[in-house]
Amino acid sequence: MLIPKVIVFNWETALKFLKEYNILPDSVLCVCRSPTRLYYKINRGKKRLVYICRKNNCKKQKSIFSNTIFANTKLTIVEFLD
Repeated sequence: MLIPKVIVFNWETALKFLKEYNILPDSVLCVCRSPTRLYYKINRGKKRLVYICRKNNCKKQKSIFSNTIFANTKLTIVEFLD
């Protein structure tokens, strides 16, 4: 798998890149064993990608960085990939 050497990332290209190279799945299982969806969430002016449970009485949110080496980072996806 060859990764392009120079890419200018914005939210759309970052998301496309992460999905294309199977770094970011479209869905993961919640702790309640229900599927989640990938959403943009804006918090204090910063966009974040989070998984949100589809089950009506659960709706738990999980960061895309959860359980990774990037779990404690303050960087956005775009900042991380640049």
